[in-house]
Amino acid sequence: MDVSIHSIEEYLSKIITTQKENQEKYHQKQIFFRGQSQVGEPEWSITPSVFRSGRKQQENRIYSFAMTECPQDFANCNNHCEILSTMQHYGIPTRMVDVTQNALVALYFAVVNNKGAVLEDEDGVVFIIGAPETHIKEYDSDTISILASLPRLTQDEQQRIRHKALRLMYDGETKIKKFNSDSDDVRRLHHEIKKEKPQFEPVINPNDVLDDFIFTPQKTNPRIIRQQGAFIIFGLGHEGNYLDESLPEIKNSRYYSTSFWEHTPVILDKVRIDKKHKRMILEELRVCGITQVSLFPELYKLGEYIDMYNGFL
Repeated sequence: MDVSIHSIEEYLSKIITTQKENQEKYHQKQIFFRGQSQVGEPEWSITPSVFRSGRKQQENRIYSFAMTECPQDFANCNNHCEILSTMQHYGIPTRMVDVTQNALVALYFAVVNNKGAVLEDEDGVVFIIGAPETHIKEYDSDTISILASLPRLTQDEQQRIRHKALRLMYDGETKIKKFNSDSDDVRRLHHEIKKEKPQFEPVINPNDVLDDFIFTPQKTNPRIIRQQGAFIIFGLGHEGNYLDESLPEIKNSRYYSTSFWEHTPVILDKVRIDKKHKRMILEELRVCGITQVSLFPELYKLGEYIDMYNGFL
């Protein structure tokens, strides 16, 4: 990240430059954006909320707890993907992160916190994310169903699936057959998928459980529509270091000499938003029609907006 911007004009110039460079280098990659009002963990990173603060060990329990305590909120959800999208909407930790196709929407989230207040004590950041067509899926695709079903498995089950997938990644044409045979954990994953897709053929490519994918959810939520929102759903590749000491038989394989991330969503660039200029940028966004009210069409958000501007709209 080699640029710090102070205005919308500078920001859009940087976005256009990065997009041109991306098209020249990757050709097929589409562009998405994610704004964060402060640094991540580690610094300037994109990390799903369930992967932070030791929550990963509790992923399946968090999922079950939400479904048990608030079943009415999931009554209209037909699959694991819709359930995770609803959880994400309400701030429950998931293996997904929000992105947008609108650069100005991302800039807004780099300026304000989740309550709509300007965070003036830290720089913000906008991540410019590129993704090949192969890793942009429909919300109801089999690949998304596979990853969205992972939270139903325990951490131990997920780890055993991950290890098996890593061992078979470069095992030629036989890898898919081997991955789907002789494994109670993979059969458990098949079972979860078939709950929502009875017609699902129990054949999973091990690469798909490791990769990350971008998808656009159904536009049944006004917030998703206003924010031109999408999600990155993270696979098991982020469970730990790829140079896994517990897998010595694959440590020196071609897997480690291949640029795995060239074929998945990648961060193309990071744009720093100077904390001293956040309030001015927020006012510029308001002139462009990007406000808390336009992005969050809920009544309580309207109240917060009125309080913020002392009743002046």
